[in-house]
Amino acid sequence: TFAVKSAAVSTAMTEDKCRLLLKSNPDVIVSGDSGCLMNLGEHLKFKGHDTNCLHLASFIAKRFGVIHAK
Repeated sequence: TFAVKSAAVSTAMTEDKCRLLLKSNPDVIVSGDSGCLMNLGEHLKFKGHDTNCLHLASFIAKRFGVIHAK
């Protein structure tokens, strides 16, 4: 709801976060906040980046071979 109620602020925050995250050239972006992951992931796709975003639980499960995650 924050992204809808405060679209301009949310957009600025998302652009800033993505710019800073991409500076480290990550293989994957991991977070425990699903809403944040969706926002970052879609923004990165829109900007033409293919960096994968995973929820922390999916990342851990993938590392231990419990599930197959992208």
